[in-house]
Amino acid sequence: MDFTGKCALITGATGGIGRVVTKKLHDAGATVIITDMRQETLDAFAAELKERVFAFACN
Repeated sequence: MDFTGKCALITGATGGIGRVVTKKLHDAGATVIITDMRQETLDAFAAELKERVFAFACN
């Protein structure tokens, strides 16, 4: 599937399933908004993705 031009919000993005879903959507062209409880882990994951990613710590 092509998600170019689409935006996806993923909660629990740095955990197992959330991380895989995030990568799949991002690889398919989506801009991803990732959330989890620790900003440090979100920032590290966002650095891996490099572009089309916004990271927010939420509880």
